[in-house]
Amino acid sequence: MIIRALRFLLLVIVCTAIVAGVAYRLHSLYTGTVLAANDTSGLPEDEALFTELLDAGLLRPRPDGGLDRVPRDWLLREAVDALESPDRAADANPPNAEQAETTRRLLGMLDRSAVGAIVGQQVELWNQTRSVAAIRDDRARSDDDAPQAWSAYGPTGRPLHSGQLVPETFGFVHDGELRPGFSDWLSVSGGTEAVTFRSVVEPGDADTLTIQLIGTPTELPAGASAKEFLGEPLEGCSEPPVAHRIRVPLSRSGDSPSTLEITAIPSVHCAARIHGLAISLEKDADRTHYRFRPVRRSRPGGRYVIRALAGEYLTDPSGRGRPSDLTEELGMLPLVGTGGGDSFSLTGLLAATSVPPDTLEVSLTIDTEIQRAAHEALAWGIDRFRDDRWAAERKAGLIVLDADTGAILAVAGQPAIPPGLSDWDLPAFSAAYPLRDPSSILAWEVIDKHNTPGSTFKPVTALALMMETDPALQPQIAAAIRGLDSRELYAATGLTYGSSAFVAYRGAKPVPNFGGSTLGSYANRPKRDPRCIQGDPEATERARRPEPGFGMRQATQFSLNAWYAGVALMMEQPRIDEYAARVEQQSGERLPAPEAGLTRTARWLGIDDRQRLDLAINVSDEAGLKRYSGDAYDVLYPQLARSTLATMAFNKDDWGARELLMYTTALNGIGQTVSASPLQMALVASAIATGHRVRPYLFASWNGESLPTPETAPLPVDPELLDILRSGMKAVPEVGTAPRAFPRPMACHIYGKTGTAEIDAARSYNSGWFIGWKEPDSPDQRRLSFACMTTHATGSYRFGGTACAPVVSRMLQRLEAPEDDAG
Repeated sequence: MIIRALRFLLLVIVCTAIVAGVAYRLHSLYTGTVLAANDTSGLPEDEALFTELLDAGLLRPRPDGGLDRVPRDWLLREAVDALESPDRAADANPPNAEQAETTRRLLGMLDRSAVGAIVGQQVELWNQTRSVAAIRDDRARSDDDAPQAWSAYGPTGRPLHSGQLVPETFGFVHDGELRPGFSDWLSVSGGTEAVTFRSVVEPGDADTLTIQLIGTPTELPAGASAKEFLGEPLEGCSEPPVAHRIRVPLSRSGDSPSTLEITAIPSVHCAARIHGLAISLEKDADRTHYRFRPVRRSRPGGRYVIRALAGEYLTDPSGRGRPSDLTEELGMLPLVGTGGGDSFSLTGLLAATSVPPDTLEVSLTIDTEIQRAAHEALAWGIDRFRDDRWAAERKAGLIVLDADTGAILAVAGQPAIPPGLSDWDLPAFSAAYPLRDPSSILAWEVIDKHNTPGSTFKPVTALALMMETDPALQPQIAAAIRGLDSRELYAATGLTYGSSAFVAYRGAKPVPNFGGSTLGSYANRPKRDPRCIQGDPEATERARRPEPGFGMRQATQFSLNAWYAGVALMMEQPRIDEYAARVEQQSGERLPAPEAGLTRTARWLGIDDRQRLDLAINVSDEAGLKRYSGDAYDVLYPQLARSTLATMAFNKDDWGARELLMYTTALNGIGQTVSASPLQMALVASAIATGHRVRPYLFASWNGESLPTPETAPLPVDPELLDILRSGMKAVPEVGTAPRAFPRPMACHIYGKTGTAEIDAARSYNSGWFIGWKEPDSPDQRRLSFACMTTHATGSYRFGGTACAPVVSRMLQRLEAPEDDAG
């Protein structure tokens, strides 16, 4: 009996030593694919546990990026192996008690704690994305139908567990077209064996069933055809991810349902990041690092409601955060979001916001009447283009502000998000085709070369002239704005009344007027439409009053490039000359060009290339509004403008610093070396309309309390000179570059500026713009400022006066007569 007890005690001691030794050995050998031991102090519990499990070798990396955990009975297995192989126990490094206890603690947490359940679930979900087979189709379903019409089986006919997520990197299955009507995915994962998908099809009127399949089909229904789509090759994968579109002809005859079967080999998938998962990979020169983002815990009682300015529900009244039918109808999904999981939209931000126990209610500045008119007008504007080679890339944005306060009253974009999408479609399409992403707010979230504002930037140049602080330049600038005769104009800019283009320096490419027209041919044109000033003796007198020469009013009214390029360089030339002299002495690091007056004015107005605007600027920190910034910005942070002039730098080894700056300045003066959003350009229109700078904002109230209007700042310009700019913009819709867009008497209340930006080197398309404002018809109306942009403008709609001015006109007509068709 005593001998048996001693043998048992010895066995326990040996097992303990072996288990601890193996744990120590694993810990010491586990290098190369994970970080060395990390300091987990201060980390969230789930992130800390994940890191410790990796460091201890209890989670083991696979070649495809997956993670295998040690078996649940791993400690027991190691003890048994040690008993069966005494030599192994002798070779094991002797562990210490602390290491053995750490191993037991980590496995215990992984298997028997709430935080371990979170880590285990994330590991399981991550592994499921490494190999995927999935299917869905576009057959019509009623609300009463089962959510999933397919089932999955293994090679032996065994039913497979389904419902796993499909990584959004498979968005290439859309083939560049975002089609609504597809069901949610049925997917299986985690292997290479063939999967058979089976579904019963009821008799119906459809001729063809369209199926999307993740994987490679090996067996298809009779008569079916398949088209293969390959994704971008992913690092670590032996082959690129693959998907197919399958079309199956259906029979209309007969009353009996038929069964469809599709067998497929799963697709490999090695993406380093999966949207919605905590685990991700980061690779450097010699190793792969696994990262773990803490999993957001649910907020008990966290409900929120978003309303429009007049109280209309933009999310469901119950507070769950789902967008309302009105939101979809008005094309506001990109702003409002699809729900709390849409992290960077308004619903996502409010879902993550610290709120009181009761439902949080916020009201936006959006006026649904104006929003409806803007949404419908912009859709009409895009529909006018024929289905040409640019149809998939063409985009448009329209924004309306309260010119006096900066409140955002409407924001529309095209293409719109089609209704009836599954939750997977939009983010997956956006990941695969970012330039076609309909969830971006084109009025402020996307700025690229197509956002070149062209001649709508000329009012910024005009304000920069007025805001020039050099006392030596101010008299010359004021005279140029008021008007110069041909001799004076030549002395100031090198232009004459006979000039049809501006040349920045000898040998430079000319900056021409549209159509090659001369400045003098516009010298004595009408200032106003007589129909707009009938019965107004004062306005009639101003319209007939002779002007001293050719100046800003004519250049703005007819959008004359040569004049604006010439005066822009006239203003900047002293700074350029002084800088060029310093460059001649600069060796080594390049010397940044000085801040141009054009750049300084643009930034002051809100066309900022350094600091983002904040559309929640009037929401206090105490509100607890969740915000994202850094690598990914939320919807309330508009994208930065871009300016070539602001990024130029030279040293003495660079050829032609002076000439390049001169030519770039001339182009900047006509809006060809800058990119801006419609929101930023609407701020310019607001400033000119009101005489003060406004800041845009989107929240009107928070939990029933009205929010303050952001502070404004007066334009530091001579009111007389500002009136000359306004006069030129007043003439644009009446007798300038957009006289056919606006009916009378509406045109008599509109101030505007057209813009046509040359984007494509082959000149096969432009970006068309129109900015401006509408003066109220009565004291109870608001002064509305607006900006419209259409990219890839072609044919007869390739100009700002035809691409965008009619869109703004249609919107305003619908607001004046909402029950009538604007035609």
